[in-house]
Amino acid sequence: MKDLPGTLHVRIFAPLNVRLKRLMESAGVDEKQAALMIRQSDHDSSGYIKSFFNADWDDPSLYDLLIDTEKFSVQTGAKLIIESVHSPEIQAGAEKAAVKLVNLTLVQKVEAKLLEMLGDEVRHVEIRAEKGVVFLRGAVTSPVDMENCERAVAGLEGVERVENQLSVVQYYRFGP
Repeated sequence: MKDLPGTLHVRIFAPLNVRLKRLMESAGVDEKQAALMIRQSDHDSSGYIKSFFNADWDDPSLYDLLIDTEKFSVQTGAKLIIESVHSPEIQAGAEKAAVKLVNLTLVQKVEAKLLEMLGDEVRHVEIRAEKGVVFLRGAVTSPVDMENCERAVAGLEGVERVENQLSVVQYYRFGP
């Protein structure tokens, strides 16, 4: 989440030959096995970033700090990260980040609850949270669903109030 204030995105890397040598020494494996392990690790990391953030992990614009461990020792890299985390720029965004994460967590809880109730129809509901107030906007198929959604969301921990802007819409199927 590049746009989350108060966070530092770091990419630690080294050329393949350096990584191979280090892994062969630390894991006691041959070059072929080390290459396989690195390839699998890179594949997993790349897949994680792609899956959760829809981004290419090799894109340098995703990161605030890039550290090449061929040029910098582990100790120097750690110092760079610690200094960066404690910088006024990162610290200034920490409180905003905490609020944003609380809101995102609440949205996820609400979405999970509504998914239980509505199934795939939850895709018609937009959920937003701000300081304990949950905003529901979109469409459900009955007044009962609308009331049940509001009641269920209101009962979740962290919800102070629900702004229910849902409307009831009838969906008609065409065809046989």
